[in-house]
Amino acid sequence: MTGRNRSEGWKHAKLSGHDLEQQLKGALESNATRSSELHQDCFGLPDSSVPRVVAGGIDAKRGRCVLGGVTPSKTDLVVRWDTGRTAKISLKKSAGGQVWLVTPERFVAGFEAQFGVRVPHAVRTGIRFFIGPLSSKEMRDALGGKLPRGPIRSKDGKSQELHQERFVAETLAAIIPNEWNATLEWMRHELPRIAELCFSRGLCADPDAQAEFIWYYIRNEASGEVLESRVIPLASIVAAISKMPLNSRAAVGPRNGGSTVTLPFGFFQMHRPAGGNQVQFHHGLDAIQATLSL
Repeated sequence: MTGRNRSEGWKHAKLSGHDLEQQLKGALESNATRSSELHQDCFGLPDSSVPRVVAGGIDAKRGRCVLGGVTPSKTDLVVRWDTGRTAKISLKKSAGGQVWLVTPERFVAGFEAQFGVRVPHAVRTGIRFFIGPLSSKEMRDALGGKLPRGPIRSKDGKSQELHQERFVAETLAAIIPNEWNATLEWMRHELPRIAELCFSRGLCADPDAQAEFIWYYIRNEASGEVLESRVIPLASIVAAISKMPLNSRAAVGPRNGGSTVTLPFGFFQMHRPAGGNQVQFHHGLDAIQATLSL
């Protein structure tokens, strides 16, 4: 199942306000037609029973983390019908944006913990050099005693790599080609699991906190009009990626010397919010639909 556009079915439900999850909870629990449409989009058949819904926001919980401690749930809505089916939903309010932000260390450790495998040392090195942060000494040593020279930032003429304390793909292919090639090959082989990690599992240890469906629910911010309502089972994305040729699963992005890696569901890059360099995965509805249509 690849999801269907339900914007027509929801066009009269002009939900407004900031807490969309709570509003969808109210709509699903009070309107059997809407909840039945969601059941059909998730499971392929309607269900007219009124479900119970746990929503993000007020009801949001932090669950057990596979690395210890607690971590946010990957679900925004958990919809349970009396007939026994449950839809664990990740809600996307725009056609593209961040789907997971995590430090490189926790990304590697989380992947290993969730899937019971070891990430090779060469891949760890490739991810660290691509994401950073690297000290100026590490960067000099990698470049034979020189500081990074490019790509150049247009606003101040400084090296982007030096400013971001990491290397872009073009540089990595020149200075650590074996490790960088190993990193790209690992991502291509493991991309079905990486997609599952980004959209469903994250660092969540509890199955109830792991999403199984992505619901793109996109509104016009001014009018509240529903522009897109599309439910996509995560399993269909993972299955589509698994069928793709390996060499088409991940590619170095074309801009800024390869500052991103494009993926069938979006892209992967370094992001530097307050607190240091992190691994950032982006989702994109257009990219996902193109992948599902292959």
